[in-house]
Amino acid sequence: MKARRSAALAALLVTAACAATVVPAPVASDVPAAQRVAAGSILGELSAGRRLYVDKCSGCHPLFAPGARSPEEWRTIIEAMRIDAEVELTDAEATAIGAYLYAIASRSTVAPNP
Repeated sequence: MKARRSAALAALLVTAACAATVVPAPVASDVPAAQRVAAGSILGELSAGRRLYVDKCSGCHPLFAPGARSPEEWRTIIEAMRIDAEVELTDAEATAIGAYLYAIASRSTVAPNP
């Protein structure tokens, strides 16, 4: 039993370390991009969106770096996940995750206003 807990803890630490390198923390300059898709977004909400992305999405598949998709592609992907019957994602969670991914993906692209 103790060995199983140790293995689970080790896996959790490795996952957290990988997520930190692939999934960057938001910064204040990301907020304007997030506000394009979630009016009134603030830095704390982007941080919450990042945590939700890591916690909710990594349970089903490997995490993708936010810059691996365009901001518009992330909007489509999040919408598909939100309506998927097997994914338990509330509208608020989808908005938070979407704002985070849109903002970070916008760092390397010029995103048009929706």
